[in-house]
Amino acid sequence: MPTELCSLVVDQLSPAKLTDEQFEPMADDARVEAMLDTYEIRDLAQRYAVGVSFGDVDAIAELFDPEVDNGAFGPGREGTRRFYENFFRTARAGGHAQLIVGTHQVDLLGGDVAAGVVFTRSWSGSSEKGWGDTMVVYFDTYRKRDGRWGFVHRKETIHAAMQPHTDELDLGDSAAATGRNPLPRAWEYWDRWKDKLATGAIGRERTD
Repeated sequence: MPTELCSLVVDQLSPAKLTDEQFEPMADDARVEAMLDTYEIRDLAQRYAVGVSFGDVDAIAELFDPEVDNGAFGPGREGTRRFYENFFRTARAGGHAQLIVGTHQVDLLGGDVAAGVVFTRSWSGSSEKGWGDTMVVYFDTYRKRDGRWGFVHRKETIHAAMQPHTDELDLGDSAAATGRNPLPRAWEYWDRWKDKLATGAIGRERTD
């Protein structure tokens, strides 16, 4: 890429920063590297969505760090394959899921480590069992090894769900009561938002 075009592209880059150190001016080469790192990390989430939607355990495993800890399923990508084979055999038995990736915040933490928050819409189920529409939030950690980014950990939480066979939107209350779903109730804005929704303050036409 020509230097002039690199400068034009990086001038459009304005990522969210978490610390004072991250506000420090960056040389053009460092800014381009940060831009490419962010792009490659976001591509992980896109490819994960395609892999899950197609049930491709090999493609999913390749997105994870080669030294990832898969608990009882064993370390590394072989363990990741076993984990997702078990996932599709149990949680996805007789059904199908399509994932649509939305908002993805990436925070480069220095060195070869990064973190991210990914909002993903999951449409899953079957014609026999019905279809559910779920908003999933992933809290991710990533590592760059040998020049390649990979997932180290994905923590999945359910933000909201449309239950199969119904038109009633489950905003997490029933699951939160069992401790399975901390979101969205764990966020302090949530109760205020629900109160406004109940009183009609949201969506009400302004008269002033």
